[in-house]
Amino acid sequence: DSQKYLSPQERKKLAKQLELTERQVKT
Repeated sequence: DSQKYLSPQERKKLAKQLELTERQVKT
């Protein structure tokens, strides 16, 4: 999977997206 080899930039993007979704789930 190309998903397993993400560039630092992509990882940061995903991390931010996950953060947002997590916040949405928590509320």
